[in-house]
Amino acid sequence: MTNWLCKHVLHHSHEFNHVEDKLYQQYRELKIVPPTPDRVERLIRSAIYSYEEQFFTTIYQRLSNQTFEGLDRLINQ
Repeated sequence: MTNWLCKHVLHHSHEFNHVEDKLYQQYRELKIVPPTPDRVERLIRSAIYSYEEQFFTTIYQRLSNQTFEGLDRLINQ
């Protein structure tokens, strides 16, 4: 479900209640009994963390050397 949340929900919203609603809706559509509320919370938080890590890694990889140098100069001032 973490991958599903990253692909279908988190690119629209990170608001916890919205993500939780979408997750429970997905469980209903798949006719799967959802896990306990504590497990659902951990699943959502894990998905948010994974999504943000992927997002920031993608941005980092797109930065040019010139941008890195400029950021280094800015930080070291």
